[in-house]
Amino acid sequence: MDRGRLIELAERCEKAEGPNFALEQEIGALLGIRHIPEKPVAPAFTASLDAAILLVPEGCAWTLDGGDPHCHDSASIGLIPQRGALLNPQWTADGVSPALALCAAALRARASAARL
Repeated sequence: MDRGRLIELAERCEKAEGPNFALEQEIGALLGIRHIPEKPVAPAFTASLDAAILLVPEGCAWTLDGGDPHCHDSASIGLIPQRGALLNPQWTADGVSPALALCAAALRARASAARL
């Protein structure tokens, strides 16, 4: 997995002003994720929170903070905590929407895992 490319895509998600089909296709192509197996179409990672969740690495939990229309949303991802423990965020990102924030944080988490 190309760690540098994952970081670049995460940064583009944080800077995006809204859903971006081309960015979704680049993410899908890099990660080998297709929504329709017969067609080269990735899920709407930058538009849909349900699709962005698909990017969260296995074994990780996520949280979102936002809702204020005057501020960016933020997402945090961390390894699943032990029962009763709080999530210890290891990767965070901001975005103009929850989907973009989570997409960026998930790509950062994947980039970190790629170098292990």
